Amino acid sequence: MVKNNKKIDIVPIFNQSVKGVWDDFINIEFACDAEIIRSFTGKFRNLCSKEEERQSHLYDYQRNLYNWQHNLAFAAYHKKEMVGFAQGFCFERSSELFSVYSKEAFLEHLYVLPEYQKCGIGSRLLRAFENTSCLIADKISLTPLRRAVDFYVKNGYRYFGDMEKDLTPCANSVVPVFQWIKKDFNVKFNVAVDSMFLKQNNYQPVFVYVNKDGKIDGVIGGGDENKMWINKKQEKDKVKYCRCQLLKAFSKVK
Repeated sequence: MVKNNKKIDIVPIFNQSVKGVWDDFINIEFACDAEIIRSFTGKFRNLCSKEEERQSHLYDYQRNLYNWQHNLAFAAYHKKEMVGFAQGFCFERSSELFSVYSKEAFLEHLYVLPEYQKCGIGSRLLRAFENTSCLIADKISLTPLRRAVDFYVKNGYRYFGDMEKDLTPCANSVVPVFQWIKKDFNVKFNVAVDSMFLKQNNYQPVFVYVNKDGKIDGVIGGGDENKMWINKKQEKDKVKYCRCQLLKAFSKVK
């Protein structure tokens, strides 16, 4: 077991349809559920084969990706092995009765391999998911497994039907910009970022640096570290820090 979670890299997955990604997701999910499955009686355990169950999971991932723009995902890696992941999507909610309109994020999956649990990896995955979601959404919700309720409560979630949490800007951090965020990016932040950053292939990495006020101070993306925009109005040391943080994030996935 890796007790020092600094050895674990949390990496955004811009393209979930790349060969092997969903297989990794399913293998981690199976490993986490194995203990529960072993507790079932024989007749329940044999309702379907492992291959049938795998195909059912694969279908769910594919359906959600294309129906919900389900491309908001992060993975935890120990060296080259995926040891955990978080995955979800953004959706719009409206109510004519109360004249309410909002964009919310829904966390559908968060799993960490049993041998890597209890060392903060789940919280890091959750925080990465929240930080990106708050670029557009104001709230995040989820339907937790019973055994995971305490984990979410410790991370600030409350019961309201399912569990939910209000999102706040992720100050002084680098955040990946996924496909669904690009559509509302300039509207949300009222910043004029050169179109080369946002009109690239949907799966090329784009990162933004969010300052302490929740505003964008830097962007890097388009598959090229030379395509970088930095707000030069800030102090020189902050410009340097912003640039270094963007390059550090970009180098892990390009």
